Amino acid sequence: MNTAVEEEEPEPLHAYQVTPEDASFFRKMKGKWSYGNEIEAVTLPSGRVISGAEMKRWV
Repeated sequence: MNTAVEEEEPEPLHAYQVTPEDASFFRKMKGKWSYGNEIEAVTLPSGRVISGAEMKRWV
């Protein structure tokens, strides 16, 4: 019996899903985010979870 829990990969974030709080967070992190695929997930101020690679794409 396999008891390992498989976690779902966060879905890509589309522009229409970005809240004003998320946009502000992206602006603050611009040029400061040096992580990528080594970060599994990032929780945005809106509560949405995105992958580290997706975060790098937005900043």
